[in-house]
Amino acid sequence: MTPFDAAKAIHLPELVRGMGHKLTPQGASYGSSFCPKCGQGKENSNKVSLFTSNGIWRWKCFSCGSPASSSIDWVAATLEITAKEAVAFINGKSSAPVPSMKWTPGEIPTPELSASEKDKQYEAFAEVMAKVIPGLGCEEAVNYLDKRGIDKKLTREAHRRGLVYSIPEDVGRAKGLLMARAGEALLRKSGCLKPNSEWPGIAFRPIIFPQWKTGGEFRLTRNPRSSSEPKSIRMGRLHTPWFWTGRPEVRSIILVAEGALDGLSVVQMGWKGHVIALPGASAWNDDWFPRISVKYPGFELFVALDNDPAGTSNTRKILEGADKHGIKARRFSPEGFKDWNDALRAGVMI
Repeated sequence: MTPFDAAKAIHLPELVRGMGHKLTPQGASYGSSFCPKCGQGKENSNKVSLFTSNGIWRWKCFSCGSPASSSIDWVAATLEITAKEAVAFINGKSSAPVPSMKWTPGEIPTPELSASEKDKQYEAFAEVMAKVIPGLGCEEAVNYLDKRGIDKKLTREAHRRGLVYSIPEDVGRAKGLLMARAGEALLRKSGCLKPNSEWPGIAFRPIIFPQWKTGGEFRLTRNPRSSSEPKSIRMGRLHTPWFWTGRPEVRSIILVAEGALDGLSVVQMGWKGHVIALPGASAWNDDWFPRISVKYPGFELFVALDNDPAGTSNTRKILEGADKHGIKARRFSPEGFKDWNDALRAGVMI
């Protein structure tokens, strides 16, 4: 089998899902609202059909009229690379085996886990972090965050503190690193490698913001290719959030940001206190109030979530929780901007 034939024989639905796009089972085929040529359509529009023809998976867009095409065309259009590069991506750099064509649609959904199963998955993910993180550099993070207004020295200091790492941007190399350090069995046990998938989702997101030893936020270094592709994903148990230790003279002031990128942004903008970065607006846990009070008695909380409905709603919840615990807290939002990184790139200083 030639490299081109092997690439065409790949299980296209698995490949598409591995690149972050949602699929809707439609009998023996699938529908998608994303087309790599004409972009994102309305959610649940299913303007693109993925189907088999003569034993080979193909896709067709009913919106832009793209004819029935192969997995090579999908990857080439999505990543804006040549067909030859797409072939290398699929079965060269990625080392992706050719999946069985007997795979059935019912295997796509991830089954709901019981509490004990989730605990085991969290424990396995902590093992993954312990095996993968040691010795990792931060150059991909340095280059990406520099484009987002974060000084390279600040990123390297965050790396020194254990707050940011990166794996290779090349998905094949990233997968190889994860497999070599953690192993396939542990990656599957931890949920990093889904059933019937050969592509760890975190391999597509090179920037790692650890959440202590038990969790992590994994972020893209490129723009999402559709509205259904998240910029970052959260893995593991959120026991202790990302925490930037501020200057000693302002040790009683703590800011809560949404995402480690915003956490670093406020430091870049001149914030001198501590920073907690949540991996999502709703990730705050009121149990943290007494824990923080033990280490920083009498602290004041600045709730600085994004300027959007989710940020506003969860800011209110955090303020209510602070009031119940007798903690002084106030809203501190990036007025006029969606988030703190937008404000930073506009030249705003704190």
